Amino acid sequence: MIAAAGILVAGWALGCAGPGTVNTGTLSSGATVQPEQYLSDTRAAADAIARFAEIVNGLPNPLRKDALVAAAAKMVEPVTMAKATQARLDAMRLEDQRLETQRGRVRTANDAVVSAMVKMHAAAARGDVVAAKSTAAELQTSIAALRALSAPEA
Repeated sequence: MIAAAGILVAGWALGCAGPGTVNTGTLSSGATVQPEQYLSDTRAAADAIARFAEIVNGLPNPLRKDALVAAAAKMVEPVTMAKATQARLDAMRLEDQRLETQRGRVRTANDAVVSAMVKMHAAAARGDVVAAKSTAAELQTSIAALRALSAPEA
């Protein structure tokens, strides 16, 4: 297990209570969506992040180049889904101002997670142990920031 041990993503999408219909098509910038679609997209993003974190957490400690390269192929699907949902979250708008404000916060934090996922996948594909360890810390930090959005307010 690498430095990102314990990365978990559990329901960071506020109010998102289960699977819904996911529209994986593209959205034009500024497209207005219904709250259900927003929640469905945030759930899809959370699922992709959770699958990716599971792969990272399954890496051996100490980390080996061959294990990274083998894991890279498993990372493709969750990275692809995370990038697709990232594009949708970036493009969409919601009429409900409370949800639109939330979407802005989620979008910013999600962008950081997706960026770290892409870097981790690239490091894994190269078998670059040093870069993977560094990126694992970035991934852990960005996921923690995303999860903090769903923490109950005091």
